[in-house]
Amino acid sequence: MGNQYQRIHVIINPAAGQDEPILNVLNRVFHEHGVDWKVSITHQAGDGTKLAREAVQAGIDLVAAYGGDGSVLEVANGLAGSNIPLAVLPGGTANAFASELGIPKNLEAAARLIFNSQERTIDLGRAGER
Repeated sequence: MGNQYQRIHVIINPAAGQDEPILNVLNRVFHEHGVDWKVSITHQAGDGTKLAREAVQAGIDLVAAYGGDGSVLEVANGLAGSNIPLAVLPGGTANAFASELGIPKNLEAAARLIFNSQERTIDLGRAGER
């Protein structure tokens, strides 16, 4: 199976609920697949949306969000209207969204799904200005 994602941008919420070696795991998985990847760290509310929009403008192939449901929502909002897929890397406390999609809580297993699963289209709702 060929790798359709050669440039991945990972947006990490360092305040997310999990305490694990994120970069080591991602580096190992992405290196195995010959992926050029970069990381951005969120510092405050709204950063996930801003960083995702910047990734779209940079021509990235896929954006991955590491964090909880709020982090995933912010990144999804930044990708809205683009054709760039979102990978969910559960790093929060509950990870309800990832759980509903059947994404494993284990970071390495979730990262491997980027290369070993089919994309799914989901709806993104709007409530007021959000």
